[in-house]
Amino acid sequence: MEILQNHNVTFERAFEKSGDLDDYVGSNPFDSDIVIKIAKSDFSKVDALLKESSD
Repeated sequence: MEILQNHNVTFERAFEKSGDLDDYVGSNPFDSDIVIKIAKSDFSKVDALLKESSD
């Protein structure tokens, strides 16, 4: 979430995954009941940010 906030990416936190939604990104590895949702238009930007942060 910090990466998203630092790069002004709008996201929504939810506490349960409700079905197989297209905008499902992933769950917090420490709490499988928390999910982060982003707009489809931000997927490529967020993917690049996550790859960059893992290097």
